[in-house]
Amino acid sequence: MRVRHLLASLLAVALGLGGLALAATLDIRGIPFAHENLTVADQGLNITSTLCRVGGVAAGTPTAALVEVRTNGIYYRIDTRTATPTSTAHYLATGEMIRIEDASQFRAVRAVSGNASVAVTCLQ
Repeated sequence: MRVRHLLASLLAVALGLGGLALAATLDIRGIPFAHENLTVADQGLNITSTLCRVGGVAAGTPTAALVEVRTNGIYYRIDTRTATPTSTAHYLATGEMIRIEDASQFRAVRAVSGNASVAVTCLQ
């Protein structure tokens, strides 16, 4: 990872972009196998319970997921399926994305007055 950042920094300097920050690379290992779009409101919301599970069944082993915030920000937790995230939880802004190892533990709530749009892609 450090090599990528170093190479990106060197490229930015060579192109005269020394003052601009380049986005960090995101580890998206895995094969995509399912996708859903979520509208995150002021109530806690989880990824559909069977979406990111082997076999698409409740008893299937949870898989990883790539989560991208399309509009508005969200507060999220990755340690519970029931507790509603608050402003003390993790935060993702519009355009940001994360890879979650156990998608079954993801829970989100909007961070502003308007609903957030979130795209989820399951990875195996």
